Amino acid sequence: MYLEKSEVQSRFTTLLSVVFLSIAVFIFYSFKGEAGNEDSYINLANLKSFSELGELRTYQEPLSFIVLLFFHKIFGMSYMKAYQFTLAFVLSSFLHLVLLAIREKTWKLNHYFLIYLVAFFPFTIYLPYYFLEEFLCFTFLFELQVGFQLEKIRDLFRLIGYTFLSFFSSVSTFLFGYLFFVAWNTNRKMQEKKTTVFFKKKNIPLRIFLVYFSFFCFMIFLFWLVDFYGKGTVKFMFKNFWDFLISLFPVLLSIYIGEYLLRSEKELNALGTTAVVSILILISAYYTFRSSYENITSFENYHLEILNLKKSSILQNKSRIIATGSIANYLYYKIGEPIVVEYSRANENDYVLVPQVTNDLLKNLTVPYQVLDKNTILIQKKDFENILKTKREDASFKHLNTIQQIYTRQLLPSEKFNRVLCYLFGLT
Repeated sequence: MYLEKSEVQSRFTTLLSVVFLSIAVFIFYSFKGEAGNEDSYINLANLKSFSELGELRTYQEPLSFIVLLFFHKIFGMSYMKAYQFTLAFVLSSFLHLVLLAIREKTWKLNHYFLIYLVAFFPFTIYLPYYFLEEFLCFTFLFELQVGFQLEKIRDLFRLIGYTFLSFFSSVSTFLFGYLFFVAWNTNRKMQEKKTTVFFKKKNIPLRIFLVYFSFFCFMIFLFWLVDFYGKGTVKFMFKNFWDFLISLFPVLLSIYIGEYLLRSEKELNALGTTAVVSILILISAYYTFRSSYENITSFENYHLEILNLKKSSILQNKSRIIATGSIANYLYYKIGEPIVVEYSRANENDYVLVPQVTNDLLKNLTVPYQVLDKNTILIQKKDFENILKTKREDASFKHLNTIQQIYTRQLLPSEKFNRVLCYLFGLT
C-alpha cells in the first residue's frame, strides 16, 4: 500500500509547478502588452464596472468572472494585470491536469518541462484569450477525471462538486464536455471486472451513459426551442465547441505524444534532454513573442478620435455614445461609463455609433454626423430617430433600421439565465 501511494504524482509538487508556470506565462503576457482580442474587453469591462459601480455590463457564466475578481482583489492588480494572470493561471492549471489525467504516476523532471514547452507553443499560449470560459470548464472536468473511481461516498461528493463548477464555467461547453467524460468512463467501467458500491452490475455504467445522453439531447432540443443563444442556437453551440476542440487538439496531441515518448524512451529522461528542451522553450517563447496576434487598431482609432472630438468641443463633454458589443466594452474600459450607454437610457443629444456604413448611406444623409473612420460615424439620437421615422423604407437607410434593432433588442434567454446564475453568486 505504501509503495502504491509513493508512485502517485504529488499534488503539492504539481501545485508548485502550476504557480511557477502561471507566473512565467503572466510575465510573457505582460511584456506582450494589452489583450489583442475583442472578446477580452467583455471581461475587462465587467471587472471595471463591478469594481466601480457594483454591477455587470454583460451577463455570462459567473465562475470565470469570480476567478478574475478574486485575483484582482487578493493581489491588488490592475484590471489588465488581473485578467492576464487569470488567463495564465487557467492555462497552467489546464495543462498540468491534462498530463495528470494521462499519467498519475510520479512525474520525472522532463514531464514538467514538457508542459512548459507546450505552454509556449504559438498554438497554445494565446488560446485563453479566446476560450477562457471553455478552458476553465475543461479544467474542472480534467480535475474530475484524475483518479476518478466513484467507489466511495466522498467520490460522489467530488463528482457533484466538480460537475457544478464546470457547469458554472460554461453551460454550452459543459454539455458537450460532460458527454465525453461520461462516455469515456462508461467504457472504462464496463471493461472492469470488479464491482463497487455504485457499480454492482456491469450494465450500470451503460445506463448512466444513456441517461446522460438522453439529458444531452433534451437540453439541445430545449435550447433550440427557446432560441437560447438566439437564432441558429444549435449551429452556434456545435460550431463554438468544434472551434474550441480543433484549437485544443494540437495541445492535447503534443502532451500525449510527449508523455508517450518519455515513458517509452528512457534516454529522454536524461539531463541532456532537459537542457535541449530548456533551449526549445526559450526559442519557442521568443518566436511566439515576436509573432503578431489579433489587434484592435480600429478600436484604438475610435478611442483617440472620440477624445479629439471632445477636446475640440465638436462633441460636448456631457454627450454620451450609444454602442454595443465589443466596441462598447472597449470604450467603457478605456473611457468610462459616461461615454457608453444603453439606447433606452440615452437622451436625444447623445450620439449613436453606426458601424459598417456605405457610401450610398453617407451620400443620402442630410443631418450632421461625425466620422470616426471610413466605415463608422456618429449621429445624434434625435437625428437618428427622425431619419427612421421619415425614411424607414428607403433602401439606403435600411442599415440604420438594423442598427436600431441591435441596440434595442431584448436579453436572450441565455443572458437571462446567466443573470440568474450571477444573482445566485451575488454579482448583481
